[in-house]
Amino acid sequence: MKTLIFDIETGARPDTELADIMPEFAAPKNYKDGDKISSYIAAERAAWLEKAALSAVTGRIVAIGCRQDGCSAILGDDGEPNQIKAFWHILEDAVREKRAIVGWNINAFDLPFLARRSWRHGIEVPSGLFTGRGYPHPDLFVDLVLEWQCGDKQERISLGNIAKFLGIGEKNGDGKDFSKLWATERSLAVQYLENDLLLTAKLMERLLGISEIHAAPNSNLAGTAIAAVQGTAPAPAPAQTPAPAPTTAETAAQSYY
Repeated sequence: MKTLIFDIETGARPDTELADIMPEFAAPKNYKDGDKISSYIAAERAAWLEKAALSAVTGRIVAIGCRQDGCSAILGDDGEPNQIKAFWHILEDAVREKRAIVGWNINAFDLPFLARRSWRHGIEVPSGLFTGRGYPHPDLFVDLVLEWQCGDKQERISLGNIAKFLGIGEKNGDGKDFSKLWATERSLAVQYLENDLLLTAKLMERLLGISEIHAAPNSNLAGTAIAAVQGTAPAPAPAQTPAPAPTTAETAAQSYY
């Protein structure tokens, strides 16, 4: 079966955009020491911003990773609206090719986040992706969280923990740090996202018995903004290399990432 695996990474919107909705932080009244007050307020602000990345109202998409036929593409250098448009184009191609669109927690987090940020920018969400009741269409999307739950909606586990449990690999970072990493250590951020895509591919094989079809350089992902690190013109995707030896959207993301 042909597949398209995807994953989004998010971060808080810039402070200038959050000024009107960011709460005013204050230390408890019994705090008297100026340094302690400053430290408390800084910690509260940091915690708020971390959660802000998990809501489409206070967060934004930093990068979108796609994996198809053993090739990976990272969309992230063109600004959020262009990233979203490029991803919807890739997804529509996948639907036309009758690919299963696969991910981890995509029904509760990635797809709703993408749709809401699309509406924010006035971008049309492709028709047919959601059912009449607003749920991701089960004929198109395979959320591996649902496969793992086996009907038990209370079962929660992160991608990193399930990968360790099944012995298929490990995460190479923490998603909450992705936005900062993208800004300061771009190559490490790309490696992190590519590794998440690879773990998802291995999880798909373990849970569903579906192996990736390693095709060809003429895959539709070849030439799709894969040169994210340098921001150069798109280039053909490189051959695959062997893998190295979470309710509300916020709750869902915290539980599953």
